[in-house]
Amino acid sequence: MSSRDSYGADGIAAFLEAASEESITVLAHLSFEKAATDFSEQYAALAASRARVIVLFCGSSDATRFLEGAYDAGIDIADAGAIARG
Repeated sequence: MSSRDSYGADGIAAFLEAASEESITVLAHLSFEKAATDFSEQYAALAASRARVIVLFCGSSDATRFLEGAYDAGIDIADAGAIARG
């Protein structure tokens, strides 16, 4: 998941390249507008992908909004403690 700004785009591009080099399967690459408040499409796509890890490249306020709504949307985020602040 990444915000659609330079921070998110650059971060996810680097992550996807590193994942490819390490043969890590990326099940979904989703993005959202910076300062978004409705993540329902992203939550539905994540649930359908059955991903076990979610990587966020976005500012901390966007990450907070995403994580706060994830539980209510049925997205199981067991350990959200490793959040890098942007």
